[in-house]
Amino acid sequence: MIYFDNAATTQIDKRVVDKMTEVLLNNYGNPSSKYYGLALDSIKLLKESRETIAKILGVNSDEIIFNSGASEGNSQVIKGIALYNKNCHIISSKVEHHSSMESLRQVEELGTEVTYLDVNKTGQINPEDLKNVIKENTKLVSLIAVNNEIGTMNDIEEVSKICSEKKVLLHLDVTQLVSKEKLNFSKANVDYLTFSAHKFYGAKGVGALYMKRNSYGLVPDFYPLISGSQEDDLRGGTYCLHNIVGMAEALRVITEDYNTYKEHMKKLDSHFLSRINDLNIILNGFNKNNRILGIFNLRLPGVNNEIFIKENSNNFAISTGSACSLNSPSHVLEAIGLNKFEIRNSIRVSLGKYNTIDEIDKFFEVVKRYI
Repeated sequence: MIYFDNAATTQIDKRVVDKMTEVLLNNYGNPSSKYYGLALDSIKLLKESRETIAKILGVNSDEIIFNSGASEGNSQVIKGIALYNKNCHIISSKVEHHSSMESLRQVEELGTEVTYLDVNKTGQINPEDLKNVIKENTKLVSLIAVNNEIGTMNDIEEVSKICSEKKVLLHLDVTQLVSKEKLNFSKANVDYLTFSAHKFYGAKGVGALYMKRNSYGLVPDFYPLISGSQEDDLRGGTYCLHNIVGMAEALRVITEDYNTYKEHMKKLDSHFLSRINDLNIILNGFNKNNRILGIFNLRLPGVNNEIFIKENSNNFAISTGSACSLNSPSHVLEAIGLNKFEIRNSIRVSLGKYNTIDEIDKFFEVVKRYI
C-alpha cells in the first residue's frame, strides 16, 4: 500500500512512538494530582511539553491550551465566542474545514449572524472583501490558513493587519500549516490558532489551541466547550499525558529535521507536477505562488473519483478530499467554481515525508490507464 493521504493524517514517527511508550509505562500519574512523585513527574512532563510547543511557535507557554485536536479547537473558539457575546457578528469563508462550518451553522441557529466570504478560483478570500463586511458588532474572524483540499494559503499577514486595525478577534485554523513552514507568531496579530498532532507525524486525538493573552495576562472572554478545572478553567478533562508529550516530541522532531524535510518535499512536489504536465490532468485551485508543498487536487476527465479510489484501494491510499458524491459535492470545490460533474472527477493526493519518487511514478502509471 502506497500512502498518499497525508492531508488526512500522517504516519506517526517512530521517535514519537518511543517517547509516548516511555510515558505510558512510567509516567501514569495524573498531572492534576499533588505531592506524590508520580504526579510531580507528570506535572513536569506537562510543563516541558507546553514550553517546547510554545517556543517553536514563538508564543508564551501559558497561551497553549491542550485539547483533542483542531476540530475541538475550532468549535471551542467559534461557539465560545458566540455564546459569550450574544448577538455578535462572525466572519468566515465558504471553504472552511467541516468542524468550523458546522460550528458556524449551529451558532447561526442560536442567533449569531455569520458572513461567509466568497473565494477566488484558488480558494482564497479577498482581504478587501473582509474589510468591507466588518461591522460594529463583528467580534471574530475565523479562517483556515491553508485549505485542506487544495493546499492554497490565505494572505494571513494582510488579514491579521485588517483585524488588528478594526479591533476584531482573529482565529486561524493552521492545521495544514504547522510543520510545513517555519512559524513564529511572536509578533503576529492573531488571537487564536488551532492544530492537531496527527498532521505532523504525531498521534491522533491530541491538539492545541493557542490563545493570546493581553498585556494584563488575560485571554478574551468566552465560554469553554468542555468545562473543568484544567487549563486555567479553559478546557476541562484529565490530561492525556502520553499524547501531549508525543505532540511536543513530534513538533520538536519535524522542526529539528525541517531543512531535510523541506528539501525532500520540494523534490516530491516538483516531480509530481512534472508527471501531471505529461498527462491530460487538471489541477483544481492550483496557485503556484501561494500554496504549501504536497497537496494536489486532481481532476481526471471522464473518471469517476469514487470508482477510481475503490478500484485502486489495495494499492493506493488517496481520497476525494471531502464528500464528493453527486448529492453531497465538496463545498470547497463548489466554492471555487466547479460543477457537480467536475467534482465527481476530482481526487486529492497529499504527500508526506515518507513518500518517494518511485511511488509517484507508480501512481501515474495507473492514472495513465484511466485517462
